[in-house]
Amino acid sequence: MTYSDCVATIAMIVAAIAVPATGYISYYFAIKGEKRKEWNQVSIPIREKLISHIDDMRRGEFSHPEVKRIDILRFSDIRKKIDNSDLMTAFDEFESSHRGEEVLIKTSKYTFIAGDLSKPIGASEKLLSLITRK
Repeated sequence: MTYSDCVATIAMIVAAIAVPATGYISYYFAIKGEKRKEWNQVSIPIREKLISHIDDMRRGEFSHPEVKRIDILRFSDIRKKIDNSDLMTAFDEFESSHRGEEVLIKTSKYTFIAGDLSKPIGASEKLLSLITRK
């Protein structure tokens, strides 16, 4: 076998292996990127609502929490963990801490809170820590 025959044989073997391998690798990374986009598409709006709500409470304003149970259920589907009890427990704490246990003083323009906001802020921060970005 001459040198050119060896090089041609090696080139054919490499081509036969490299084409499927590069196809698989590019498919793997494309799917991984799509999963990341889908994750962020669900998690970022929830995080924005929670961060805005936490900031409002720290300023002494009580805004109605805009995070709904359906948002959390959507996020738990994407999370693909078998046990989402930590997320659902955190959301239940979040809901129960925002049920209006604080004393609200309403004026024509603003709503002020006269009470301790540490429980709602803590519950919101705990929920925020479980809803991550990728």
